[in-house]
Amino acid sequence: MKGAPIQDEVIVLRSIKLGETSRIVSCLAQRHGRVKLVARGVRQARGRWAGLLEPGNEVEAVFYAHPDRELWTLAEAGLLRAALTGGGSLDKLSYLLAAMELADRLLPEREPVEAVAGMYRRFLDHWHDEGPEGMPALFFALETALLDELGLSTDLWRCGECGRRLEEGEAAFFRPAEGDLCCRACAGGNGVWVAEQDLGLWRLLSGFLDRPEAAPALEDQQKRKIGTLLHLHMMHHLPRYRIPASLFWLKKPDEGEGEKR
Repeated sequence: MKGAPIQDEVIVLRSIKLGETSRIVSCLAQRHGRVKLVARGVRQARGRWAGLLEPGNEVEAVFYAHPDRELWTLAEAGLLRAALTGGGSLDKLSYLLAAMELADRLLPEREPVEAVAGMYRRFLDHWHDEGPEGMPALFFALETALLDELGLSTDLWRCGECGRRLEEGEAAFFRPAEGDLCCRACAGGNGVWVAEQDLGLWRLLSGFLDRPEAAPALEDQQKRKIGTLLHLHMMHHLPRYRIPASLFWLKKPDEGEGEKR
């Protein structure tokens, strides 16, 4: 039994085939969290919403909820902003799809996580406005913000063991299992050292989505280091986390899995 129609702004995360003519569309809805909608007839030659339900598109949607079913029903859809208007370079598209995959994989279904939808809209604002050189930093900023919203933030200014403030220009020891940083006196166990420059960059990216400036272009070493730190953190604390498939499009032949970014 379906209820009254629901109108909400959604970001399309993923779209997969269903039968001969339809699709299942995973969306991040402003007020309803991550939902799965059946879009019937969308794959027909003259089907409604052709090209509308692509990852990264922002859509005004009307749908019906079915409390006893996993899939809800899409009734109407209107395009608010198309992802392709932000540019179609391989780098930009790879990071866009990676961001959509993270939300589709990590967010609970039908449980709005406070501020996540707004965070993703700010990510898309930056993504549309910026060039390919800023994409790695922008994606890391999104990962950092997503960890914060899921209750897994790392205090980048305080030792997790003794509580001492970590000063600017000071290296620290990152413990993925604990999700914290330690000063030199407390360092030990399984973890990796974070040089002062890399820690400064990590701090810069924390909260970046709320700021208007453009994302900084990162050197290859910086991309590898920050990407590895966030990858280790997510692997330890988010069982459903996997490296987004689209990031492997950017992988150089001599790079290992932890250096994919």
